[in-house]
Amino acid sequence: MDQDRGLATTNIADDLADPHRSRGTMAMLVSAARNGWKIPTEIMQTAPAMLRDIMEGDAGVREKLRAIETFVAMHKANIDALVQADKVERLESGQDTERTAIRVVYEDEASARMGRLHNA
Repeated sequence: MDQDRGLATTNIADDLADPHRSRGTMAMLVSAARNGWKIPTEIMQTAPAMLRDIMEGDAGVREKLRAIETFVAMHKANIDALVQADKVERLESGQDTERTAIRVVYEDEASARMGRLHNA
């Protein structure tokens, strides 16, 4: 790892392919995604295919579950980054970044909605 807490690109592919090291490597990728560490583009492009190979291959149940967890964490980190980029773009252009509406709901309207929910 370098000074900005990014992941080094060396041996990630080899580590994911090695059954003795893949679980630790996937745990590192999950930590990186959850903690917002910089993950190099090369890893972001190649890791999903490698994780899919683990999920669909002859790996054990624990390795398959770890691969799924890693894939979900990386996907969630991508979505979170896109949401933050959208908020920054909106903020810089003077638009709302969050929309909140407060509305009075009358008792008869609430009862009607609850009735529709129970009848559905």
